[in-house]
Amino acid sequence: MSPDCLNRSSLLSKPIASSTGDGIMSLAGSKWAERRKNLNPTFKQNVLLSFLPIFNAESKNLVAFLDSLVGQGEKKVQDDIVRWSFRIATQTTVGTDVKQEAAFKNDSVLRSFETLMKIIVMNVVLPFTHNKLISTLSGFQMEKASAQTKINKMIGTIVDNKLVSKPKSDSHPEFSSVINKTLELHRNGEMSVDEVRSECGSMVAAAFETTGVTVFHALTLLAMFPEHQDTIYQELKELFPMAGDFEVTYDDLQRMVYLERVLSEALRLIPSVPFTPRETTQDFRLSTGVVIPKGLTIAVDIFATHRNRDHWGPNPSMFNPDHFLPDNVRDRHPYAYIPFSKGRRNCIGWKYGLMSSKLALSKILRNYKVSTSYRYEDLEFVDNMGMKLAQSPGLDEKYFVKMIVMQLLIAASIILWSLFLWSRRKLYLLILQLPGTMGLPLIGNSIRYLIIGKRNMSIRTRYMDRYGSTYLSWIGTTPILITRDPKIAEEVFTSPLCINRSSQTTNAMALSMGNGLLTLQGSKWLARRKQMNPAFKHSILVSFLPIFNAETDLLVSFFGSNVSKGEVDVLPDLIRWSFKIATQTTLGTDVTKDASFKDDTILKSYQSILRHTIINIFLPFVQNKIVSKLFGLERMRARDVSEINKMINNVLDKKMNSSNANNCESELRTVLHWALELFRNDEISLMELRAECSSMVLAAFETSAHTVYHALVLLAMFPEHQEMVFNEIKEHFPLAKHFEVTHTDLQQLVYLDRVLNETLRLMPSVPISARETLQDFPLSNGVVIPKGMLIVVDIFNTHRNSDYWGSEAAQFKPENFLPKKIQDRHPYAFVPFSKGKRNCIGWQYGLMSSKLALVKILRNYQLRTSFPYENLEFVDHMVMKMNQSPQLAFQRRTS
Repeated sequence: MSPDCLNRSSLLSKPIASSTGDGIMSLAGSKWAERRKNLNPTFKQNVLLSFLPIFNAESKNLVAFLDSLVGQGEKKVQDDIVRWSFRIATQTTVGTDVKQEAAFKNDSVLRSFETLMKIIVMNVVLPFTHNKLISTLSGFQMEKASAQTKINKMIGTIVDNKLVSKPKSDSHPEFSSVINKTLELHRNGEMSVDEVRSECGSMVAAAFETTGVTVFHALTLLAMFPEHQDTIYQELKELFPMAGDFEVTYDDLQRMVYLERVLSEALRLIPSVPFTPRETTQDFRLSTGVVIPKGLTIAVDIFATHRNRDHWGPNPSMFNPDHFLPDNVRDRHPYAYIPFSKGRRNCIGWKYGLMSSKLALSKILRNYKVSTSYRYEDLEFVDNMGMKLAQSPGLDEKYFVKMIVMQLLIAASIILWSLFLWSRRKLYLLILQLPGTMGLPLIGNSIRYLIIGKRNMSIRTRYMDRYGSTYLSWIGTTPILITRDPKIAEEVFTSPLCINRSSQTTNAMALSMGNGLLTLQGSKWLARRKQMNPAFKHSILVSFLPIFNAETDLLVSFFGSNVSKGEVDVLPDLIRWSFKIATQTTLGTDVTKDASFKDDTILKSYQSILRHTIINIFLPFVQNKIVSKLFGLERMRARDVSEINKMINNVLDKKMNSSNANNCESELRTVLHWALELFRNDEISLMELRAECSSMVLAAFETSAHTVYHALVLLAMFPEHQEMVFNEIKEHFPLAKHFEVTHTDLQQLVYLDRVLNETLRLMPSVPISARETLQDFPLSNGVVIPKGMLIVVDIFNTHRNSDYWGSEAAQFKPENFLPKKIQDRHPYAFVPFSKGKRNCIGWQYGLMSSKLALVKILRNYQLRTSFPYENLEFVDHMVMKMNQSPQLAFQRRTS
C-alpha cells in the first residue's frame, strides 16, 4: 500500500525495459502513474466484454485440437495451451489484424517472446549478465536482438497500418484495446511511436504465458483430484446441456461459482507470478520496527504467502477449493491471497486473465475429462517470469543452474581473462582474420554447445552454412579452426606439423587412462606407433576370427529372444558384444574369467570414463583436481579407474607368472602380448603397459558397437537395401543359424561393403578429428594458423559436404561407393578413420568385426523400425551417438 514501495525493483524493470522497451511493466514513479492512468480504460468491463468473441473463437480452436488427443494416453499440452493464450493476447492487444501476419501464423513471434522471457529471468537472477559486453560474448545479445527484430517487425507493421488509416469510432469493439488507446495518445503527442510498440509488446509478454500456465495448472490439479472435476462438470452441464461448441457469455461466467473457487485455489497453490519485488524510494519502516533503507528491494513471496499456515491452516499445501467459500474468504487477511499483487500497482489485466482462463476451462471441462498418472505430491515448482513446474513441457530445469555456474565462473575470472587476452594479443590479431563465433571468456562455445545445444552436431552445420566450410570457434581459452573441406583435411592429416592430437583431448584421456598410443604426442607417439603396428597386422587380425565368430554367435542367439516382441533397444547388447570382443582381443581370453568382466562392472566403468573424458574436453577447467573434487567428479573417476586397473592387474599377474611368459606362440598375439614384450625389454614402464591395454579397449568397443548399430538402423529404415544385402549374404551362406565366417567370405560381400561405408559416411564412429599445430601452419587458402592452435576436421560434416557428395549428401545411398564414384571423388572426402600417419591403428580390426557381425545378424533376422530417417538427430561424444536411439523389431529369416 505504501507510496514508498510503488516502483518495481530495478533488478527486474531494467531487464524488462532492455528486452521489451519502456512500458507499464518497467516504468517507475510519476511516469508509471501517468501511463497506468492512461491505460486503465483499456481494461474496463465493457472492453473486456468486447473480447468475448475472441475468447470464444480461440477456445473453440483449442478444444478442437484437444479432441485429436482423445484416446492417445497422456500428452504434453502446456505448449498448446500457451499458444492458445498467445493468440488471444496478441489479438486483444494489437487487434485481429495480427492473424494475417506470417510470424503470428508460424509461431516464430511466439518463440521470440519466449526467448526474451528466458533472457529477462537470467538478467534478474544474475544481474551482471545484463552487461552488454558479457551478453554479446555469451551470444545472448544476438538471440535477444533476433527475437526483438521479429516482434518489432510484426507489431510495427500493424502500428504503421493503423497510423495511416482513419481512427475507428468509439463504437468499434477494438477502439479501447491497448494499440488503439496508445495510438490515440501518440496522436495527442503523449507517446512516441517506439513507446506505442513497446507498450503493445510488453502487454503481450505480460499476458500470454501467465494466462496459459494458469489454465494448464488448473487442468493438472483437476486431473489429480477427479472428485472436484466431477463437481465442475455437473455445474457446467447445468449451464450448457449440450457438449461440443457453445458460446460462453459474461452471465454464464458469473454463474460458474464452483469453477471460480477451483480457479482461485489453483492460483493460490500455483500463482502465475510467484513473487513481486518492490524497491524502496525512501527509508521504509515495517510494522516489525525494522527500517528498510532507501534503494533496497523487498520481494513479497506470493507462492509462500499463499501457503502460510498462520493464514491457511495446518495443511496449506493441500488442494482445497473450500478455502474460497465466502465465510472463509471473509475471515482471512485480505493480503493472504494476492495472485495478481495488490494495491495501486496490482496487475492491470487481472480481470482479463480470470475471464479468459475461466472461459477456456469451461469449454474444455464440459467436453473432456482429464486425467494424469502424475502425483500431486511429486510436483516441484521453479521460479520464472511466470511460475512453472519442474516437469512442465519445454522447460529444462537444469538450464539456469548450469547458467549460474557458467556466469559465476565468468565473474570470478574477468580480471584474469583481461590479462590473458593481453598476453596473447599477437595470436588474437591473427585469428581475428578468420570468420566464426567467439563464445564466452574462459569458456568459449562449450556451454552453448554442451548444455544449450546438447552437443547437437547441427550446431556446427549451421555455423558452416553461415561462415563457410572453414570457420573459427573456441573451446575454453583455446581457439579452434573447424573445417569440412577435404582439401584442408588432406593438408592437416598429411602434415608433420599437425601430427599431435589436441592436448585438451589427450590430457583428458590421460587423466583416466594413462599415457598410451591414444594420448602420446610427437616423437614419443611415433615410436610407440611403430612398436604397436605389428599388433594390428593382417595375420593377427585373421587370428581373431574365432573370437569374432564365437561372440557374434552368442549375440545372434540372444537376439532370438527379441523375435515377435516388437521394437526393442539393441544398442546395450551390441555394446556388451563389442566390449567382450575388445577385451579378449586386447587382453586375451583370460579376462573372461574375471568377476568384474562377467557382471558388467568393468564395462560400466569404461562407459563412465568416457563420460568424464567428454566433460574434461569441453570444460577443461574441471581437469583441475581441486575443481574436479568440488564437483564430485574426482571420486567417481578414481572409482572407475580403480575397477579397470584391478581387472588389468589380475590379467597381467597371470601372464607374467605363467610358464609361457617367454613362449606365447600357442596363444593369441593380443595387444597385451606386444606391450608385455616392450615392458620386458625395458622400453615401457608397468604403468605404460597398463595404460596401453586400457586405452586400446576404450578405443575399440564403443566405436565398433555403434558402427554395427547404425548400419542395422539404416537397413531397417531402408528395407530395399536390407533385402539386397540379405540376398548377397544368402548366396555365400545358404543356411542360417550358426556358421563360420572366414576372411575370404568377408572379401566377397561387395554390396555389404558399400552399405557399411555409407553408414560410416553418414554416421562416422568418431565424428571429429582434432590436431594441434606444432609450428605456424600455412593453409592453401592463404591463412596461416598460429602455433599451438587446434584444427578440427569435422568428419561428420565433411561426409555431408554437398560440394563433394552432391545435393543429396544427407541421404542414405550405398551407390556413393561404386568404384567409379570413389575414383572421381577427392580421397579425403571420406575419412571415417582419419587418414595419414595418425590414422586409426585399428581401422581394419573395426571393419572386420563389424562386417562379420552384420553378416550373421542379417542372415538370421529381418529388421524393421517405425523411426523415420528424417527424425534422426546426432550428438557428439567420444563416439557419435543419436539424441534418440531408434529401436528395432526382429523377424526370423525362415530360409
